[in-house]
Amino acid sequence: MDEYFKMMESMLLKVRFQFESEEEKVARFVSGLIREVQDVVELYEYSTLDKILHLALSVWAMVTLLQIAQQRGT
Repeated sequence: MDEYFKMMESMLLKVRFQFESEEEKVARFVSGLIREVQDVVELYEYSTLDKILHLALSVWAMVTLLQIAQQRGT
């Protein structure tokens, strides 16, 4: 997830999306998340890229733990 955020941030700087609104940046970031994380993140309200990153990281950790538990059969 951190790698995705860094890649997204780098792309935004390279392509110079300074004219893109925060809302558009958030929408672009959310659209690139894995489906399991995206489905949960879209249930919440968020206003900045920083806030959505923290939410996405929390959801990703939860999804990862659930996948590990399922693999172990618990």
